[in-house]
Amino acid sequence: MKTVFDIGIWLAVLVGGILTVDFVFRRTCQGGTGNGAGIFNYAFNCDILPDIEEDPSISYVVLQGQAPGRFKFYGGVSPIYDTISMKWSLNTGYVGRPEGHILFNLASDTIDDEGRIVPLDSDHLLEVIGIPDRPANRATLKYLLDILRDCHTGHLPKPSHFSYKLKEPMSVIIRHVALGYRVDYFTLTWGGIWLLAISVFYTIKRITSHRTE
Repeated sequence: MKTVFDIGIWLAVLVGGILTVDFVFRRTCQGGTGNGAGIFNYAFNCDILPDIEEDPSISYVVLQGQAPGRFKFYGGVSPIYDTISMKWSLNTGYVGRPEGHILFNLASDTIDDEGRIVPLDSDHLLEVIGIPDRPANRATLKYLLDILRDCHTGHLPKPSHFSYKLKEPMSVIIRHVALGYRVDYFTLTWGGIWLLAISVFYTIKRITSHRTE
């Protein structure tokens, strides 16, 4: 009966400590950051607004990607994205294809334009989107390709509870989050202290009982 009572006391200490740690450090462990160890799913969204003073053909671009769940000892890093989707809208005056949607296969450096596969480069992007070859459009597509490279090499800004807002060389809003089942390091630390406390307590108890005998 005493063994059951001891187990109950130690479990109560463990749960009480976890709740206390969660309350004290809740702001530090904000959702989406990937802080801790566990299985994480990653999602990436990027809104690009080219500088209108340069007279670009593109009004806006939206990039989106997801990375499948995987176990990580630390989830607050940028994963490698193999596929990214893109939606765009053109400024007024383009009646052929003012809006569109394509898929980038970053593993093979190709563009999937509704089943038509072409190499991923500026020349083919100009042709797929249907915009003229001029400096403003080249600059927009170069910036777009740089972001895609970061997606596939793991160099995106790390996951965050907040959005990243950039103004140079064009207006960009990046949202990058890591969600899933995780245990933050404060809780893991408390669990380690709890196990150490049990070991020390029963070691001292055993030594003391031997002395009294």
